[in-house]
This record gives sequence, C-alpha cells and structure tokens, in this order.
Amino acid sequence: MKRTFLLCAAVFAAASLSPVWAAPMLNFVDNNNGSVTLQVTPDAALLPGSLGAETALTVQGVGVDFIGVSIADPAVWDFANPGSNPFTGTTTDGLYLNLPLNQIFASYGSAVLNSPAPTDFLTINYTGAGSILANGVVAQDGQNFSNLATSIVVGDALLPTIQFVNNGNGTVTLQIVAYETGSTGSELAFSVQVGDGLSIESAMIVDSVFDTPNPGDNPFTGTVTNGLYTNFAANQVFASYGSDTLSPGIYDFLTLGVSGYGTLEATGLVAQLGSLNPGLTASITLVPEPTTAVLVGLATLAAFARRAA
Repeated sequence: MKRTFLLCAAVFAAASLSPVWAAPMLNFVDNNNGSVTLQVTPDAALLPGSLGAETALTVQGVGVDFIGVSIADPAVWDFANPGSNPFTGTTTDGLYLNLPLNQIFASYGSAVLNSPAPTDFLTINYTGAGSILANGVVAQDGQNFSNLATSIVVGDALLPTIQFVNNGNGTVTLQIVAYETGSTGSELAFSVQVGDGLSIESAMIVDSVFDTPNPGDNPFTGTVTNGLYTNFAANQVFASYGSDTLSPGIYDFLTLGVSGYGTLEATGLVAQLGSLNPGLTASITLVPEPTTAVLVGLATLAAFARRAA
C-alpha cells in the first residue's frame, strides 16, 4: 500500500518560533499529563484522500527531555512508510527512537480521510518544562505545503528573575537568576528615583554569555535600541541582549558605576522558554556607611581602658 502524502516535521524544545500557517496544518494539543499530541489537519478542499508523514523530533537543550512517542491514532495512521531519517542518514520504515540523544523519527501513511477535522498523529511524552516546536512540509493530493510550524509551552517552567548586588566599590551589578536551561533575551531599563542624590556614571555588560546585542523597545527614547543605551546626564541606562544557553544559576548581567546615595531601579523582561516574562522589577538603596556607630564604639572601649588602668 503506497500513500501519496508527505509531511516532514521537526519537533524540538527551543526558544519560541512563529508558526507559518498553510493547508494542511500542524497543531499541538496539551494532554495535561506529561504528553502532547501533534495533529495534522488536512486541506478540506483536497479531500477525500490519504495522507503520509515523515517527522523528525529532537530536543535542543531548553529544559525538555522526550521520554517516549507513540502513534496517537493507529486506526488513521495505519501504514509504516519508508522515510529519509535525518539522524541516521538512512531510510527508516515506521518509527525510530533514540532517547539518550533525544531523537525521534516517524514515517507513516494514513487511511483515506473524508473529514477536514484534525487527525491525531503523534503523542510525545516528555519531562521538564519549556517550548516544544514543530515545523515541516505537508503534501496532499500531489501538492507540497512547506514551512508549516506550530509550538506549545509545556510544564511548569520557572522563569528568570532579576536582583541587584552591591559590590561595595562604587558599583552595583544586576544579576539574572535562571531556574531552567535555555537561552535568554533581556530588555532592562535602569533609572534613579526622582529627587535622589544618586548618579549613574558608567554601565558595562559583565558576563560574556550575554554576547548578542538585540533590538529592544527603549522606554526612554520611545524607539528601538540595539544593545546598550546610556544617558548618564538623565540617569538612564537601557540594555537589550541575548545570551548563550544558560544552565540554572545566577549570572552577572550589567554593572553600573554609581556615586552618591539613593535608590536604583531596574524594570523590564527576561525572555526564556518561549515566554517574554515581562514586568520584572528590582531595586537597591545605597546609604552612607554607619561610621558614627563605629567611632562611638571605639570611644567607649578607650574609656573602659582608662578605668581599668
């Protein structure tokens, strides 16, 4: 039995990808039990007809691990087809699975379809949290439909937070705290509370993992800024950078040189796992060192020393 429809889809965990919709279409359904189902919706105008699929699935280090896959509706997807397996470089009939490398390949044909309703093709079991994406090519009735894509965010991902650290040498560092594995994109604005005696005098990206200047919406100029923007006269700094893949941990993002005393604030977003994660805030208040208390303590010790003598 030979099927006349071809679908090439790559499914992987990664940063979000905007889907390119065509007919037929790909779609994910979250089963809310540690699995998702990849659906294929036929083009209604090309029915009736049978379908066939070649799918490649992988994980790209963003917190999700595949632990299994099965044909979701074997009554529809009932025929193992030979397909070009990108992981082995050979032809695979049916299902190929290499979990240690997070690799899945499936090549199947369908029964004749009369309904334009979505068909459940693959159910993917996973652990972790992040984004699962699918992209590929669908052919139906002798026509190829390329660049199809869909995505879904799964699991209870812990998204990044931000915090300030006082370095004690006239500088403060904003840190990004990552709880999941994956690359980040940060758009953060730094300012001083109005009326404070604090001044921002310098700004520098600290950790080389934040190596990609990104275009970001600069709230100070109302325009798009690529990378670092500074206006020290107005106590304004804006930084928009992407990172390499981060493991869970604390990363130094940007160090500000400051003088005087007051409150420094940071607001913005740190995107990861397909989520923009907006509305982040952090602040730090710099105050004079309590030198008076130290001097009083020394005077008291001197008085005790005289009495003892």
